Amino acid sequence: MRIEEGLISHPKIMKAAARLGPDGRARALAAFLASIAYAREHLTDGYVPDEFVLTCGVVQTPQAVFSVLSSRGIGLLRRVRGGYTIHDYHAYNKTAREVKEIRAGWAARKAKQRRSESGRFD
Repeated sequence: MRIEEGLISHPKIMKAAARLGPDGRARALAAFLASIAYAREHLTDGYVPDEFVLTCGVVQTPQAVFSVLSSRGIGLLRRVRGGYTIHDYHAYNKTAREVKEIRAGWAARKAKQRRSESGRFD
């Protein structure tokens, strides 16, 4: 997972932190990073369903935190039917299709390796 080194002090995180109050930065970062991790693990192309938001377990009052992250002036997430999308997700992450193609290539190379007599790549 690629994370920009300036994320912890990014203006959008800082605005969210101010709106969230005590421990706001930690709550904003936890929810945002959990969103990215979910989207990457499940190959959703940046979509995060409401079901995950409610059960992610990384913050108390997740609906409130996600609401702030998707609010006007912050926009780290965008509210869509049934969940959220991560702003600029594909600027930092491969598409689900690209990931599947890479994994298929790995699987094909491993299968070829297993078929060879020596077990080594040719």
